[in-house]
Amino acid sequence: MLSVIVRSKNDAELIGRTLSRIHSATREEVEVIGIDSGSDDGTLEIQASFADRLFSLPPERYCPGKVLNFCVEQARGDVVVFLNSDCVPLARRWLTALTTPILRGEADVTFGRQDPRPDAWELVRKDNLRAFGDGSVAAGWHHFFSLAVSAFRRDLLLERPFPVQVQYSEDLAWREANPDAVVRYVPAAQVEHSHNYPLPAVWKRFRGEGRADARIFAQEPPPNARLGRALLSA
Repeated sequence: MLSVIVRSKNDAELIGRTLSRIHSATREEVEVIGIDSGSDDGTLEIQASFADRLFSLPPERYCPGKVLNFCVEQARGDVVVFLNSDCVPLARRWLTALTTPILRGEADVTFGRQDPRPDAWELVRKDNLRAFGDGSVAAGWHHFFSLAVSAFRRDLLLERPFPVQVQYSEDLAWREANPDAVVRYVPAAQVEHSHNYPLPAVWKRFRGEGRADARIFAQEPPPNARLGRALLSA
């Protein structure tokens, strides 16, 4: 069995398309577990019409690591899939592609390709295609990984849960703490996912990720965390 965990907050415009493309994407038995953090736009009601089990909590109690670990404990599948509510699957068999390497014992963790939305700003589009695409560019980055569309062996997550000390970058935090895990990028597990963040949202996100990185890399910064390379990237 596969357990698909869908985190949501105010995604009524997209979540129906996301959820409707789960069961048809695999021949495996699937359970859908929804976890919502304070939606007030109808998202919760849409989740309820698809999810086998649905949990809700107020946004002030939302801690990514705690939420993820709770959902993993509730899951019944041997493979746990994470799919953000605004990640709309594009490939017909995206779920099969994402989980096959784990089911065959070829990987512990997989993550899929995220294509920009049609209305994505040019810089956002460039960023997405560089980070994902065929994977050749990001292959040289330090522990690059995204939880937005991903799959894990459930027993691995029960043994090595997500850290609860960070409010952002929980995927990077887990990856950094588990460098021996076999992680595979699966371009065929293709979804549509991008954001045109306004400046205040960009500032909030960068500040949050910066604080998370300070915790994650407290002992030793990653090889690419050098001033010259940061300025070049900028």
